[in-house]
Amino acid sequence: MKFYVKKHHFDYANYPDLRIAHISDLHFNSKIERDLLFAIVKEISENKPQMICFIGDLIDQGILTDDKYVTKAITLWLGLLGNIAPVYIIRGNHDSLTKTSNGWQYYNTDSFFENFQNIPSVTVLRNRAIKQGSISITGIDTEEQTELFYEKNKESLNSFNKLVNPKLKKQVVFLDPELLNILLIHSTRNKSPEFSNFNIILSGHMHDGALPNFSDKLVPRNYGLVAPIGGFFPNNARGVVNYKEKFYKFYCISISNIK
Repeated sequence: MKFYVKKHHFDYANYPDLRIAHISDLHFNSKIERDLLFAIVKEISENKPQMICFIGDLIDQGILTDDKYVTKAITLWLGLLGNIAPVYIIRGNHDSLTKTSNGWQYYNTDSFFENFQNIPSVTVLRNRAIKQGSISITGIDTEEQTELFYEKNKESLNSFNKLVNPKLKKQVVFLDPELLNILLIHSTRNKSPEFSNFNIILSGHMHDGALPNFSDKLVPRNYGLVAPIGGFFPNNARGVVNYKEKFYKFYCISISNIK
């Protein structure tokens, strides 16, 4: 296994030196070698970020949280990342789902992720925000509705409006427009008017369109080869997306570099 690194620059006058390390979709399981985890730590450390954001699908299936090897390896890895910079984590669909003979079903991993709060400099954001200086980081988690939203309703707009958007609305009420407001949300397949309240949105889920790094120069815009639920040649599957529509003006970095 390997991973790619992509760097994006944004001009924010009050934050000229801010560096964010953005990771998603590790899908950790017992087959992943620790060398890969250490290589990621080394790469992030060399880039000297002020914060590290993990945008979901830390593990491949919720049931793996019962595996002592997985628990030990992930805890060690997050501890190493926390030594570099504050780490902020949200859960993705795989973090709370397990594959069964009847398909993907909800698996409660609340306690597994809550235990990460005991790791220095690691914070799990479950539908709440945290302030770091003049920056606010908000994390959205579908929690027990993960199966319904991702699997049964396939991320439909109607399901998004019923299950996810209300969580966003509750958090937007507490935003301070004087801060740099960052949103962590696993999937941005659906748009929300609430997105316009954030300066930067970090997401994952799309696995970078399943395209290798060199394809950025060959494939136009943000199209990918394939993505979850998106099928073949999905749009907005990778890179930076700037929405300039009536209700939306935000940046979405959806990169899943771990292959």
